[in-house]
Amino acid sequence: MARWLARQGAVAIALERPQATMFVNAQVLSDGLAVNERASLLLKAHRAQPCEHSWVFGPAIVVGPREANRLRSIPDEFLNLATYQGMFEVQVGTYGEPGQWAGNDLLFRTWDEAYTWGLGLAGRWTQAQHVRAVPAVNAQTLQRWVDIVEAHARPATGNPALKHRHAHGIRACYNVAELAGAITRDAEHVRAYRYQDLLLLQRDNTRTCAPGPGADGRQESRRDNCQNGWQQRSHSRGHAADRDTGPGEQVPESLSDSGYRERWLAVRHGVTFAVPDLPALIAQRRFRSLIERICSADDRQLNAGRF
Repeated sequence: MARWLARQGAVAIALERPQATMFVNAQVLSDGLAVNERASLLLKAHRAQPCEHSWVFGPAIVVGPREANRLRSIPDEFLNLATYQGMFEVQVGTYGEPGQWAGNDLLFRTWDEAYTWGLGLAGRWTQAQHVRAVPAVNAQTLQRWVDIVEAHARPATGNPALKHRHAHGIRACYNVAELAGAITRDAEHVRAYRYQDLLLLQRDNTRTCAPGPGADGRQESRRDNCQNGWQQRSHSRGHAADRDTGPGEQVPESLSDSGYRERWLAVRHGVTFAVPDLPALIAQRRFRSLIERICSADDRQLNAGRF
C-alpha cells in the first residue's frame, strides 16, 4: 500500500499518541482542492514532527505505523473516531505531567467538534502540550454504572494510592490492548473497566445482594432482591440513545438465575449480561474478538445474547 500511495503522489506523515501514518496530497497549497478539515485536525493534534503541511487538501488516509517497510493496521484510538456512535470528550496532556491526561465534563457530538475545541484550548493554555478526543458516555450512564459497580463489583484491594487513580473505581481504557493489559495487571485495585460505551466488572462472589424491602414492604430473599433490582434497572427507560430494556422486552438469560453467579459482567446500552472469564480469553488471544463483537452489537443482539 505504501508504494501504491507513493506512486499516487501521496506524502507520508508520521503521527503519534498513538503511532500511525497519514498519507496526504503532496500539495501544500489548495490548487483547487477542498480543505480536508477532519484530516487537518488530526494532523495538528497528532503529528510527530513539524511539517510544511498546515492544512490537508483533498483526500487523506490514516493507517498504522511503518514497520520493516510495511504498514501496520490503524490503531484502535483512530479507528474509534470513525466507528464510535456516542459522544466524545477532550483530554489534555500538560508539560508538567508527562503521560497523564486530564479532562472535564464537556461532551461533543462528533470527534471533530471535540478536536476543534481542544486545539482552541491548547492555543490559549500555555501548559497544554497534547490534545486528544476519546469516546465518552453521558452523566446518566456513568451514574448508572457507578450504582452497578457499588452494588455488584468485587471490592478493590492492593495499593490504596492506586485505588483512587480511577474515578469511582472504574478505569477508562482507549484501546483493546490497554484494556487487556489493565485486566491482567490491575485487578487488585480496579473494580471495573470502561471501553467506549462498554463496562466490564468482576462480580463480587464473596457476598450476595443485601436483602431489601419487597413490594409489600417485607424483606425479600437475597437472590430475589438482586434479581428484581437487575430487572427494574433493565426495564426502566432512559435517553433514547442510551435507553434500557423497555417493558415487555426480553430480559437477557444472564440476568436469570442460571447466569447469576458468573464471575464477569458486561453492561452496554442498559443491558447487563455475563461474559466468559476475561483473563482466560486474553491468554487464549480471543479477547479482542469478543470485545469487537460486543461493541458492534445492536440492542436486539445484546438482549438476545447473540454477538
